[in-house]
Amino acid sequence: MTGTVTSTLCKRSFWIIIWIFASSALLAQNTPATPRLNLNGNYTVAEIFKAVRQQMGLTASFENSVIDKERRLQVDFRNATLGEVMAKVTDGLYVGWRLHGDLVLLFESKTLQVSKEKVPPLTGVVTGRNGLPVAGASIAVSGSQKGASTGTDGRFSMENVPDKALLLISSIGYESRQFRLNGEREIALTLDSAVTHMDGITVLSTGFQKVPKERSTGSFVQLDRKLINRRPTGSVLDRIEGITSGLLNFNTSTLGTISKMPSTASLGMYLRGISTLSPNQVNPNPLIVLDNFPYEGDVKNLNPNDIESITILKDAASASIWGSRSGNGVIVLTTRKGRKNQKMRMGFNTNLTIERKPDLYYDPNYMSAADYIEVEKTLFDAGYFNSDINNRSSFPALSPVVTLLAKKRSGELSADVVDAEIEALKGNDVRRDFLRHVYREAVSQQYAVNVHGGSDEHTYYLSVGHDRNQDNLIRNGTVRTTVTAANTLTPLEKLEVGTYFNYSHRKINQHNEQEYGSVTVNTTKYGMLYPYAQMMDANGNALATVRDYNPSFVDSVSGLGYLDWHYRPLDEIRNAENFTTMQNLVLRASVKYKFTSFLNAEVQYQHERQLISTRNYRNEQSYFTRNLINKFSVKDPSTGMFTYNFPKGGILSLGEYDWRANNVRTNLNYDQKFGEHGIAAILGAEIRELSAVGTERNSIGYSDATGRGIANLNYDILYPTYPNGASTLNSAFGMNSDVSGILNRFISYYTNIGYSYKQRYDFTISGRKDGANLFGARTNEKMTPLWSVGLGWDIAREPFYRENNWLPELRLRTSYGFNGNVYNGSAYMTGTYVTGPLTGLPSIINISPENDQLRWEKVKILNVGVDFMSKRSRVTGSVEYFNKHCLDLIENANVAPQTGYITINKNSAATRTTGFDITLKGKILDAKLKWESTLLYSRLKDEIISYDLKPTSGSVILKSPSGILYVEGMPIKGLLSYKWAGLDPANGDPRGYLKGNISTDYSGIINNFTPDSLVFHGSAFPTMYGSWRNDFSFKSFSLSINVTYKLGYYFRRPGVNLSYPNLLRDDMNRDYGKRWQKPGDERITNVPSLSYPANNSRNSFYQYSEILVEKGDHIRLQDIRLEYRIPSKQRGIHVYAYLSNLGIIWRANRYKLDPDVGSFVGISDLPRPFACTFGIQTNF
Repeated sequence: MTGTVTSTLCKRSFWIIIWIFASSALLAQNTPATPRLNLNGNYTVAEIFKAVRQQMGLTASFENSVIDKERRLQVDFRNATLGEVMAKVTDGLYVGWRLHGDLVLLFESKTLQVSKEKVPPLTGVVTGRNGLPVAGASIAVSGSQKGASTGTDGRFSMENVPDKALLLISSIGYESRQFRLNGEREIALTLDSAVTHMDGITVLSTGFQKVPKERSTGSFVQLDRKLINRRPTGSVLDRIEGITSGLLNFNTSTLGTISKMPSTASLGMYLRGISTLSPNQVNPNPLIVLDNFPYEGDVKNLNPNDIESITILKDAASASIWGSRSGNGVIVLTTRKGRKNQKMRMGFNTNLTIERKPDLYYDPNYMSAADYIEVEKTLFDAGYFNSDINNRSSFPALSPVVTLLAKKRSGELSADVVDAEIEALKGNDVRRDFLRHVYREAVSQQYAVNVHGGSDEHTYYLSVGHDRNQDNLIRNGTVRTTVTAANTLTPLEKLEVGTYFNYSHRKINQHNEQEYGSVTVNTTKYGMLYPYAQMMDANGNALATVRDYNPSFVDSVSGLGYLDWHYRPLDEIRNAENFTTMQNLVLRASVKYKFTSFLNAEVQYQHERQLISTRNYRNEQSYFTRNLINKFSVKDPSTGMFTYNFPKGGILSLGEYDWRANNVRTNLNYDQKFGEHGIAAILGAEIRELSAVGTERNSIGYSDATGRGIANLNYDILYPTYPNGASTLNSAFGMNSDVSGILNRFISYYTNIGYSYKQRYDFTISGRKDGANLFGARTNEKMTPLWSVGLGWDIAREPFYRENNWLPELRLRTSYGFNGNVYNGSAYMTGTYVTGPLTGLPSIINISPENDQLRWEKVKILNVGVDFMSKRSRVTGSVEYFNKHCLDLIENANVAPQTGYITINKNSAATRTTGFDITLKGKILDAKLKWESTLLYSRLKDEIISYDLKPTSGSVILKSPSGILYVEGMPIKGLLSYKWAGLDPANGDPRGYLKGNISTDYSGIINNFTPDSLVFHGSAFPTMYGSWRNDFSFKSFSLSINVTYKLGYYFRRPGVNLSYPNLLRDDMNRDYGKRWQKPGDERITNVPSLSYPANNSRNSFYQYSEILVEKGDHIRLQDIRLEYRIPSKQRGIHVYAYLSNLGIIWRANRYKLDPDVGSFVGISDLPRPFACTFGIQTNF
């Protein structure tokens, strides 16, 4: 059956083919021949039409205005039809034609004629005047539907573009231009930044208005989305580290903490140095602005993938519009928006980051188990532990080694057994157990998707982000979800309505509190956990470490009916339930009405709310709870029954913190050109309220099953405690509840005016007046605004300069004015209500006096800058000089004793900081292999010029643990030390200088604050810093390497404590092995001998001596990013790998110390671990 069907089909197909060929042959015989043209060479249009008449019998008819008869064309017509001839003649012209009999009629046409013959593609690159590529620029062929857009490298390509086509080039934020081709196939196009607003978007944003960079007089740094996304971290501020001129970042240990009240978090960044001397009372951070308003929430709530650009405002002209919150600089985060007349686009980004465990072996404050045991034996032989060994009242904690030595001395254990056990302990290293059982590799996942687009009347942007981070500490981590929606609607031609919605939800798990350095032995003779401790046995069982009591006592009470009193760190990790949830909501609405093309009014409102909820449940199995239950338990000797004054069950601690910020702002915006003149101005007012309320409460005897605790407890009764003493619940556990809150109100008036003449000369002036309930009454009565003025001169646009081709862009700008910093306290008398622990009566403590003249701190800044660009944008850059004078700084000054107060916060200190910011960008290679290099260099010098509190005897030790003092004439973070005269050859004592002579009178040296005993090293704050980034690209591959550096500063390295007892508390150090032990050692070491009993003055002199000060200069390989772009019909798929924290490649100190670790107050104790990220990003 199948064969028959196949045979029939074959036969039918054969006859169909025969019929087609026969019909074609017959048709060919009956059709007249089509006229053809053969012509080769360079001819005018008139000569071509002459050949058409001679060979084809057709005559061309046209008016002289339609086509140029003398236009010459290179032709190669071989048996060409009339259509092929006319396509060549009209190619690239707005000329049409039709055949009427023997006449070829030519006429003007609105459609560009494009030849269909194969021509090489048109390729090119679009850059700005700064030499940087312009991504997303539109290149259209006039009169046709042909067009293209530039990629992230500014390049484009189009097929079949006529030799004489007119190109239309446009991009948001730039002036549109035209370009007529003259046969080129490779072109380079340069766009000028827009001088007027385009769709409400311009190059720079201050948070109040859009400012064209070419017209700005202030100091700005702008980071575009490509540069921001170069570092794929979960925090937007982490992404600007090492790529921003003038910005210095520190890896502070407070960055991981949760701020429960506004303006209390440390961002770990300084813009052009330090602007306040009271970081606990005046916010030292740059102001964070999200689009148009200050962002009060935790910046980690924001999804970095939603940020379009970041603008850093560094001087008065750029930042003074923010008034009394701009003294530390301003960081403006501009979020992504939809664009008008843009088809819907979708973007997706995901990445995975793996981070190593922290390097615990880096810790210089560590002693080997053998050295630690040697110290314990020395102290044991000296009788140091005798009182604790014989204490049968409180049973203080004793380490395993001391317990063994005591049993050996009492004969309870033989010497051989004890010596063998101690020898075995010497092989332990507690860091190994921490790394195995407490830490893990951190893993972070990031997902982000967005859609955006718009029509002529509506734009939209919607995004969803989800991050899941597994921290280095087991059971700790963060989960964040964000949703963002932005819309603009133009219901009427002159009316624009905008809305913005941002919601984030973060859950921070902090179950693991057993991190390295936090596990302690709670007794007067111990502090840190002994280095030979073990956390798990060979069978995987959690082991106990010594905590509060003698191990023998702890073992004995287990059989008496008390709860297990052993402390097992690994069990604490399993039993903990400690987490925080943060919800942040930003709602914004704006209405803009355009009265004319140059005048509009705008009203904006923003509501921000952050809810923080904390839950810390310590169940009955946790040591914290067991310890309190046992401590307050009373056993009846006759019945054996227990009375639990601290009830059995868990302890639940809850916290709720509610922040609310409301802003209303109204602006009148004016922007108009008058011939060669241009004016852009804003005038407005703003009211703002920030409130926060926090409540904390504890529930004792809590059960998760019932959801209840014991309510009728008296926290102020004195209960007996076991094994001895008495205490109230308040003293042992803390208050049952607490309430705190703030209410800050501001009112502001502001204006900013910019005048431009001939697009060469610019003048700006701004002013702002702030009033707040934080300031004194007299300050609010005065109408003294913060203000700025600025001048700009575009030298490259001058007629006399136009012949300068090697430096086509040269601009000079300068500004002068005042910024401010807000004092977070109050100008009025304040105090704290408390309840007396014994009487139960209310009282007020921490009373601060009122100061009706209290005002914001002022920062006066002079800025001078030069921007330049060489020919073909090979080198671009800027050089800026700044002089920052900080006035009216808050300090805690002494007052007359008869006032009833000791000190008062007042505006009396002053500092000065001068320096340079230099940015250089160069195109080293600009062929198939591209190499661009960017150098950032900042240098500053600061000085305290007024400070009322003068240094006194002992100031080096008393003022700061790092020896940093505020002294007039010295740097803000000046580092002072005691002069070093080496070790005493006889006994290894450290020696200094007193009244010009070598001395070991330590008390005399410490109390002698004069140059003969002191050494000034320099600043503990880097005075030179920056980065060197190199970007390479070849075809679809790109490679970016960033190196950062910090130079010109000093740090104090940790030293061994010179007292044997203190080594067991908190002052272990690896220098113990280098200590002086016998005469002659002074020639090979600078570590003094150790003493017993303790000599605190001797130790203090050594800890703050110059021998422990090192240069902090270092160069660090910050990160490497490798990317591959997979070509596609859409906008491309990018696959990337990112390596960070690659380590120091050079350092000035010889101890292999990381100066960013432990060298500055608040610095993290361990270096950042190496991390690698793999990700994919695509747009549709």
